[in-house]
Formats: sequence, structure tokens, C-alpha cells
Amino acid sequence: DAPSAETGLTGQVEAHGAAGLIIGRRAGKVEGTPYRLGRTARRLLRHLPVPVIVAPSDLELADLGSGPVLCAVDLHDRSAHAAEMAARLAAYLDRPMRIMHTVVLPESLTYYRGDQRLRQELVDDLRRDATLGLEEWCSEHGLSRFAREVTVGDPHGSVHDRFEALNSPLVVCGTRRLTLAERLFTSSLGTYLAATLPVPMLLVPPAGDGE
Repeated sequence: DAPSAETGLTGQVEAHGAAGLIIGRRAGKVEGTPYRLGRTARRLLRHLPVPVIVAPSDLELADLGSGPVLCAVDLHDRSAHAAEMAARLAAYLDRPMRIMHTVVLPESLTYYRGDQRLRQELVDDLRRDATLGLEEWCSEHGLSRFAREVTVGDPHGSVHDRFEALNSPLVVCGTRRLTLAERLFTSSLGTYLAATLPVPMLLVPPAGDGE
């Protein structure tokens, strides 16, 4: 008995000292409804009390691929907690883990109409710098033992493409705690993926939240 479903669930998490929460989303694996996350799921994801797994409503065991757990990071400290949790979950599932980072092209290159060979050289430079950044970030956070890769482009599409190519059973990322004003101008990668992936999505709050 609670004033709202998310309040009741959060209260139960606290009462039982739960390590995480698993919820189903409104939509299944295939696009169909514009409201793919229900109200309770949306509100929980804005204020994650603990790590939350969001699964399609029609998920079946056969839908879980045999590949690695895929963890998307943005090279900030908040992503390290998500990567650590992804590593523990991968070990528990006896699966490898792969870390991916996507570098977003600046508008000057996105809409560049000049010499395409020069554009490709600039894109390669961005990829090279991002790869070095990912190497340093993994070393700093004790994650160098895991396979990793850098993609260039839109993070939403990159994660979708890579999880399919790798046949991943689960995608993991950290949350940024967007304010209402921030949500008006930018979208949360984790929330978008939780609403659209045909496999479960684990969203991990920053270290210290709910611990």
C-alpha cells in the first residue's frame, strides 16, 4: 500500500536492502507504441534507488544472445561504477564483457561537404584520440583486462549496432541524473536504450547512490 507504484517499490528496496530492481517495460521487443516505458518505469529511472534492469514485456530466454555483456561508457567517473557492476554480472553469468565508447562527431564534420579524404583523416584523428582516452580511462579504473572498442557517430545507434553484432544478452550503462531542464534539451542514453532495446538494459546510478 503506497501513494504511487514507484514510491512503494522504492520503499521495498530500502526495507529489504535490495541490491537491484528488475522491471518490465510497457512495450515488447518490436516497435509499436510511442509510450514504450510506462509511467512507473520512467519515474524510477529518473531517481534510481539502486541499479535497475528494464526488460521487454515479451522477453524470452531464447532472446538472450550468447555474446558478451556490453557496457557503454562516457569516460567520466560515473561510468566506472557501471563498468564495475557489469564486470561482476558478467562473471556471475560466466560471460565476457566488452566496454564501448562512442565519440560524437562535431557538427563541422557531420555536415562537412568539402574534401572527403580530409574529412576521413579528421574522423580517424578523433577515433585515435578517443581510443587513447579509453585506454587511459580503463587503466585508471582497473578495467584494462576487458576487451574495448571505440565507435564514431550517434551513441544510440552505435549501441544498437554493436549489441546486435556481438549478440549481447544485456547492455549496461551509467546514469547522469538529468534535471528537468536538461531533459528538455537532451535525452538520456540509458533511458532511450531501456525503451528500445530488445534485450534487458541495466542502468546503474552513480557510486554512493543507494549504497
